[in-house]
Parts: sequence; structure tokens; C-alpha cells
Amino acid sequence: MAVAAWPAYAAAATVSDGQAAYDSGRFQDALKIWSQLAEQGDARAQFDLGLLYDIGAGVEANPTRAFAYYERAATAGLPTAEFNVGVMYDSGRGIVHDASKAASWYSRAAARGHTRAAFNIGQLYETGDGVPQNLDVAEQWYGIASAVIPAADAKRRDLKREINYSTSKRFAPPLAAYPVGTDAVLTPNRDVELVWLAPPEPSATRFFVELREMRGGNSNEVYSGYTDLTAIVVPLNDADRFAWRVYAVAEDGSHYSTSGWNRFTVTDDTKTRPAAMVPDHPSSRRGG
Repeated sequence: MAVAAWPAYAAAATVSDGQAAYDSGRFQDALKIWSQLAEQGDARAQFDLGLLYDIGAGVEANPTRAFAYYERAATAGLPTAEFNVGVMYDSGRGIVHDASKAASWYSRAAARGHTRAAFNIGQLYETGDGVPQNLDVAEQWYGIASAVIPAADAKRRDLKREINYSTSKRFAPPLAAYPVGTDAVLTPNRDVELVWLAPPEPSATRFFVELREMRGGNSNEVYSGYTDLTAIVVPLNDADRFAWRVYAVAEDGSHYSTSGWNRFTVTDDTKTRPAAMVPDHPSSRRGG
């Protein structure tokens, strides 16, 4: 009796094999290939599988299931998936609408270079939807997106004309930024996305981020640096416990405020787990 042979992709298919099947309209074959790879933890396959359920190609459209696959890929640091998770939180499609979570995922994707995500987080900061209204931060994110999105450059120029800091508050200390709890899965490159919320400031402000490893009773610097944005990606070393905080620094360096420390632990399954904020209060100081 003749036995039907399995397709060649059954043994050692790749994401590209699935893409080739998708491009040729063989959606069922793409579904089988990406399903197998997604279960093995392939982030790109998880994203592609989410796309099939999102648009209903080869399967009945299922936004809830699409969101689940997008989220799995997003927590591995895939920027296209992070963006799509943000879109679904933003629109309430496949998941309950949550503007603050949309903002967080847009920020993560934007920190990895996704220009549409940078445009979207700029819009949220411009309107104060899910994040504090902060036109200066919105203008900075629009600046990132403007290289690719013409509308972003127009918005950036409009905001630069609109931003007008009060002379009476020019010498007031910046308001403290607040870290968003770190709960992203560590990527294969062993890096982590750091996101914070930035309230409107009395004067032009930059951010200084400090990340430290915690080994026994010692604390050592892993990263420190300035940024005009509200999210960055930082490579980690081989430690398993970390703490980070963000300073809001007046552009002239005369004043700054610090957030509390935000701690997270890298576990053996390569996930980062948030720990409680250190119970200190944000501080405001005069520079120099």
C-alpha cells in the first residue's frame, strides 16, 4: 500500500519557507510551517502566524488569537510585533483597549527603530492619551519618525512653534520621570527595553538613564547616558539582578530630578521579572 509522503517542509522548514508559501498564495502551507516553528519559540514565525489570524489568510480571522501570537513575538523584542501589539491595545481589537499599554509597546518598538511606532507614541504624547501630555517629548519622537513619514516632520515643526516655556518657571526643577515596570522577555541578544513616562516640564529637559548590576552587596554600572526620548534599548552583561533609574535634567544642567530605582531579575528561562520599586521618593536637586 502506498503511503503519502509528508511535504519536504515537515522535517526542517524555515520561516523563509513559510514566507515563500504565503507569497505564492499557499496559506495553509504557510500556516503549517509557521505553527510548527512558533511552537518551537521562533519569534518571527509567531509574528507571521499572528498575521494570518489577523487578516484571515488560510484560517478564519481571529483577532484575539492574532494578539496572542503578536504578544509572544513582541516579548522576544521583535519590533514589528511590538508595534502590532501597541496597535491592538490602541484600537481595542483582539484585546481590551488600554492606551497606557499601547504607549508602552509603541515606545519599545520605537526604541528598536520602528518609525511608525515613533510617530504613534509622538501622537500619544501630543494628546496626553495613555501618557502625560508632553509636547517636547512628542516633538522628539516625531523627529525620529520624520526621516520616513512626511507627516511627522510637519507635526514636529508645528510643535516647535507651539512649545513656549513659562519664564516664571524657567528655574524650577524638572518633574521626575517614572520608569515603566520591566517585564519584557530578554532577547537572544541579551538586551532590555527601558521605558519611562515623562510629565510636562517647566523648561527644556533631557533624560539621563543609569543601569546598574547588583552582585551580592555590590552595585556596578552597566550603562549610563543621555537621551531626548523616553525609551532606550540597553545591552546587559551576565549578571542576573539589575536596577535602573532615570534623571530628568534641565537642558542647561542647573536642576535635575531622579526617579526611584526600578529593579528586575533575569531568571534562568531568560525572562526579566520586575521587582518592587525601591521605597524612596523621587528627588529634585540643583545641578553643579
